Amino acid sequence: LLLGGMVTIASAQENELGVMQNFHIIEMEGVNQAKTFRRMEARDKDGKISAWLEVEAEKNGSVFTYKVLREDGSRLIRLGLKQILDGEKKRVEKNSPLETCFCDTNYTFPRERDIGGMWEIKLKPKRKVESLIDGVLFLSPNFELVRSEGTLVKDPSFWTKNVFIVITYTEIAGVRVPISYESTANARFHGKVIVSVNYNYLSLNGTPLVETK
Repeated sequence: LLLGGMVTIASAQENELGVMQNFHIIEMEGVNQAKTFRRMEARDKDGKISAWLEVEAEKNGSVFTYKVLREDGSRLIRLGLKQILDGEKKRVEKNSPLETCFCDTNYTFPRERDIGGMWEIKLKPKRKVESLIDGVLFLSPNFELVRSEGTLVKDPSFWTKNVFIVITYTEIAGVRVPISYESTANARFHGKVIVSVNYNYLSLNGTPLVETK
């Protein structure tokens, strides 16, 4: 998911999927430091209840810190957004990139197809844990990760079910990183909740950057 979920990507075994043999390897260790400005928003499906946060967050090795700069809206939804950040902090501190990688440790890749300028790779998770998705990857013609989308195979809590996630990636300073995150989920007593996060990278591996849009 966010900085704690900068996905480690590894090639599948040669006899499992031809396209994946060309998939660029992006090691978690390649993103040792990242500082971002994030706009986080959440609302119910009717837009009657909403909230937003503007946050500065930084990952340094296995340390993750964040500071809420501005916030407004429903107190309960703001609390939920902060819980997303707290969950990211725990994942970074755990420092186990293999738990979330798009690799044959976690997935089989039963189908590949050319969809007109992109490769679509089917993902089937091997374990029922909340860090894995049942979904697809989209790769560029050069076999670089463009987007991942799918449903979490395990609900993150009693209160949140059927979480569908879309993450968009790009290359910044030679590293492939997420630039947007969107999810929809069914929240008990609140119905469908929609969350979006956009990232501006302020520094990456110690190099100051112009903000990305």
